[in-house]
Amino acid sequence: STFSFEIPMDVREGSRERYEANDYSELSQANCLLLTVSPASEQSLQEMMESAGGYLTSRSDHDGFVSELEQAAERGKPYDLVIVDAPEPFPGMDGLDYAGHLRDREGCEALPILVLIRGLDRSDMDQAGRMGVGLINKPAKRVELMEAVTCLMGGGDASPLEGKACARASVEPVEIPQLKILLAEDSDDNAALMEAYLRPTAHLVERVENGREAVEMVKSDRFDLVLMDSQMPEMDGFSAACAIRQWERGQGGRSQVRIIALTASVQREDRRRSIECGCDCHLIKPIKRDVLLREIERLFT
Repeated sequence: STFSFEIPMDVREGSRERYEANDYSELSQANCLLLTVSPASEQSLQEMMESAGGYLTSRSDHDGFVSELEQAAERGKPYDLVIVDAPEPFPGMDGLDYAGHLRDREGCEALPILVLIRGLDRSDMDQAGRMGVGLINKPAKRVELMEAVTCLMGGGDASPLEGKACARASVEPVEIPQLKILLAEDSDDNAALMEAYLRPTAHLVERVENGREAVEMVKSDRFDLVLMDSQMPEMDGFSAACAIRQWERGQGGRSQVRIIALTASVQREDRRRSIECGCDCHLIKPIKRDVLLREIERLFT
């Protein structure tokens, strides 16, 4: 049997004009690197970028992708933009987690990153905004891709499309009050690094070397923030965070201390565990100074 139907629709005012008038000439000669495992996606994105005069290089795995990034920088011709279009670019990471991992790499702090996700929701958009990466829904339409790329590269209207996230990390420092910070870290080298990051700020830092001491310090004093290493002797950071949250629930109206989990693991399970234990956010080592300070600013502004 054959069925047919008609649906009368109006063209949204201004949409046709916007599509036809904007040739995205500012993207001409833009050099982009794509990570994808889908040949169909590669072909589609290649055609879209080339239609605007840009160039797209593609890699299908993490090692090849990172190697190409590094080689381009060594050649003195770093990429203008990277696009991540893979459901799990690295074991235990989705596209947004991977974008955060890229952002922490040396030389990639200001690199425009665009992530393509199927069925994105508000939490995805919020996460992208915090990391300063672009985000659009799959399958990507030409106008959405071009406007997101233009936004990230600073060549056009920086406002996001309706229902999309096109954010960049703020470069302006945010003023926050002096904080009393507890650093729970058993490694002297890692502790020295965190203290060096925080020394130029007005924040006060005290250190303990295991999770049990961290719990006792929170109970006996008032801290604004705990930087909690996940792997420590006597009591690990996850257990310590759970113990702190359990104690706080019995303290009536006492405000919760903010907790940032610090871990060397890139596994999604550790990120999930830190959230379940009540941590406010989760940072992966090695942690760069601007990443740490940006997260502290986000928590207290």
